[in-house]
Amino acid sequence: MFVIRDAQFAALADARREDFVREMMDRLRDLHDEAAALEAGALRALVVEGTAAAEGYGLFADDDIAPFLSCRVLYGPEFPAGDDDDWAREILDDTTLDADDKALRLEGQVALIASAADTAD
Repeated sequence: MFVIRDAQFAALADARREDFVREMMDRLRDLHDEAAALEAGALRALVVEGTAAAEGYGLFADDDIAPFLSCRVLYGPEFPAGDDDDWAREILDDTTLDADDKALRLEGQVALIASAADTAD
């Protein structure tokens, strides 16, 4: 009989978490000049802290967390607690929306910002 011990599960979870952090850091650097300009330690902290915050809103899947992290890059590390983040809190606190819907709405806001930046250039 094959038995997986708690320590082995913990090691697998740690490895998966580290992979996720690296993937999100790369993704954010590719998507946002603001993220590319951050030092690795600062970007890592943004991803780790942002992931914990996203999970607090029921966003657990990688594709649900990614737009939340993009918003953290674009709106600042206090997102969604900032003074101008009412729109985001409405989305994130809406109990009628599932995680995918919340992520899609955040993604839509990120796309609007990108579109506005493209137009300004």
